[in-house]
Amino acid sequence: MRADCAELEAEAGSLPLSLVAFWQEVSAVDLVGMHSAWPEGLAPLVVDPPEGALSFLVEVEEDEEKAAGAR
Repeated sequence: MRADCAELEAEAGSLPLSLVAFWQEVSAVDLVGMHSAWPEGLAPLVVDPPEGALSFLVEVEEDEEKAAGAR
């Protein structure tokens, strides 16, 4: 987790301390879904682990490279 955070900071800049603390204590959360007893209009909560953020960065970089090559 620390290595992933260090890599993220190298790629994207400083990470919020609260996010790093969350990742250290919880790792990730995915509260997507509904239940018939819950009220309408609830927003889902998803916090990916640091490796999820790294995967997203890689995808963005690949998309940018493809777009640059298509020009």
